[in-house]
Amino acid sequence: MMDFLDPKKSRDHTIRLILGYVLMSIALVLATYVLISLANGFGVQQGKVIQNGLVFVSSSPSDAEIRLNDKLHEQRSNARLILPAATYTLKVSKDGYRDWQRALTVEGGSVEHFDYPLLIPNKLAAAAVSGYPAAPAFATESPDRRWLMVQPSGQTANFDVYDLRDPKKVLANKVTITIPASIFDLPQEGAQTFEVVDWSRDNDYILLRHVVGDQKEYVMVSRTKPEESFSLTKKLGLNATTEISLQDKKYDRYFIHDAAAQTLMTATFGNTVPVPLLTGVVDYETYGQDVIVYATTVGSPEGKAEIKFYQDKQSYSIRQVNKDKDYLLDLTSYDGDWYIAAGTPSEDHVYIYKNPVERLKRDASLPLVPVENLKIDGPNYMEFSANSQFLMIQNGQDIATYDAENERSYTYKLDKPIDAPQASVTWMDGYHLKLVSGGAVTIFDYDGTNVQTLSSGIATYLPFFDTSYQYLYSIAPAGTGDSPTASALYATPLRTAEDL
Repeated sequence: MMDFLDPKKSRDHTIRLILGYVLMSIALVLATYVLISLANGFGVQQGKVIQNGLVFVSSSPSDAEIRLNDKLHEQRSNARLILPAATYTLKVSKDGYRDWQRALTVEGGSVEHFDYPLLIPNKLAAAAVSGYPAAPAFATESPDRRWLMVQPSGQTANFDVYDLRDPKKVLANKVTITIPASIFDLPQEGAQTFEVVDWSRDNDYILLRHVVGDQKEYVMVSRTKPEESFSLTKKLGLNATTEISLQDKKYDRYFIHDAAAQTLMTATFGNTVPVPLLTGVVDYETYGQDVIVYATTVGSPEGKAEIKFYQDKQSYSIRQVNKDKDYLLDLTSYDGDWYIAAGTPSEDHVYIYKNPVERLKRDASLPLVPVENLKIDGPNYMEFSANSQFLMIQNGQDIATYDAENERSYTYKLDKPIDAPQASVTWMDGYHLKLVSGGAVTIFDYDGTNVQTLSSGIATYLPFFDTSYQYLYSIAPAGTGDSPTASALYATPLRTAEDL
């Protein structure tokens, strides 16, 4: 009862307490180490310490078999796989569909996401939705992929609008809208072209460039209220050298570029007097309302141009490039970070910068270092994917892509020719690219793998997809034999009957 009065017993008690605390601390340290090791992929296999990686595999359609090095895995897509660090062949397959396959390198502690495998049916059956006696003037799809607008040949004021929401009622829900012919200043007959500049973010208005000879005008067409369509060229009082684009993809806000004066201006539907924004602008790309990357030769050495980034009402110099007649410029925001891409065809490079303003504000005396330098000979096209994760540059069949999420780049040569008059492949979604090759719609993954030939198509028109990518819509020769220019809108299911 009075052991605490005995110095020896009190000392022994203290030693036992200290020893207990030491053992508890060691146990906590070991437990923490084990947890951290497990979190970083370490494990034990056949008595050996290994480090695993985490791989997520999804597919469309789902519930597909997963094979690693031709060995069937117990899980099906969508799945979370814990795999030892190694190189694998990953294959996703399902009855009635073509296999999806790619090489996979798992590193210890890494996390890989394969959310994009798209399985294509073994048999594709295209069905004509609507016929046209001559090739349409143009066809375009709204940003939400619900509305498809087709302008029949020779009908300047008429547009067919298809609702793709219900594939069984596409033709039944077709409407033809007519805009006032009086809004056009240029002739409405003879050789002419219509070019799609942009859709508004509300999926209603579409900005068109109407070209007749060496003359052009801009018209804004409303899908829901065609009678309210109007001529932007007339409304803003612009001359023939000006180019118009939508500001923040809003139908009533505009960027105006006067190429002759090298001035970039803004205007609105309610305030049609252009307001100067930047001077010395040779070429530009915009993001949102007021974030811009542009090329200027003002203050640059002979034969050089300066690439600048405009944000928060201030311009920042990004890099010097060769002066060229064309510039490759693009920008996007991904996962809270700004990515700026810039280059010229003559330099064979496109430089990618991440958050350049933050770096310049830390120390403007140091040169900006790109996070990636994509290289192909004479790149002449560049575009960020729909999800902003990938940047693609291209010259013909030579393609390079950069993956911002995983900080990887890929360079490859497409083994499919690009049918004229296409100038380039384009993004189908966030992970896949599309083109018309050999008279057929072709798609492939961002890294050049899993090239798939789908249905017939005419290269003048991009292939279109519905909101869930379960149907392909393409304009292709009608095959009736009545006219060499006869064409039709076709619908091709991209799922088997069991999965639709």
